[in-house]
Amino acid sequence: MPLTGPDITGAILAAGGAVYPGSQNLPKIAQAIGLSLPIWFQLPSNVLSIGVTTGLVGGGTASGKLFFTPGGQVILGLNSAGLTGPTAQGLGGAVEAGLATVLNTNAQYLGVSVGVGSGVDATKVSLSNAGTLLPILLANLQATGINGQQAPQLAQGLSTGISGLVLTGFGFGFVAGVPGILPGAGTSFSRVL
Repeated sequence: MPLTGPDITGAILAAGGAVYPGSQNLPKIAQAIGLSLPIWFQLPSNVLSIGVTTGLVGGGTASGKLFFTPGGQVILGLNSAGLTGPTAQGLGGAVEAGLATVLNTNAQYLGVSVGVGSGVDATKVSLSNAGTLLPILLANLQATGINGQQAPQLAQGLSTGISGLVLTGFGFGFVAGVPGILPGAGTSFSRVL
C-alpha cells in the first residue's frame, strides 16, 4: 500500500502518545510531515533507489518492498540545526518512531529495470535529498500554524533527520517485463511509493 499523508500523520501521533505525550505542537508537526512526504517521494531527484537485478536479459519494471533502520537520525538532525534539550529529544523520537513504523509497514518502490526483463531485484536508497524536502516541509509547517523564528530551524532539522532515516532504506522485489532467453544482470532505478 503506498504511503499517504493520513497514514504518516497517524503513525507519528500514535508514536508521540508513547514517546512525547501532551505536546501541543506535535499534531501540527505530524500533519505538516504527512502533507510533505508524499509530495517529496514523487520525484527521483528527491529520493532515488538503485538496485541490482538478475534474471533473464531484457527490460522491465522493478518493484518491491522497502525497509528502514531508525538510529536516532531525526534527533541528530534537530540537534544539528541547533534544537537541543528534552523537547528535541521527545519530538525527534516521536517523529522517527512514527515514520519508521509507517515506512516499514507501507513503503514500496517502483522503477525501471535496465538489462533484466524478468527476475529479482535488490535495491538501496542512494539519494535522499534534504535540500528539496526543506522548502516543502517549511511551507507545510507554516500552513499548519508552526511559525516564528524557529520554524526554519525546525524545518531544517526535520528535513535533515527524515532524509537520514530515508537514506537507510533497502528492499527486495521482482522484475517483470519482456525477457529474453539468456540469463543476465542489470540495474534498477526506482522511486519510493
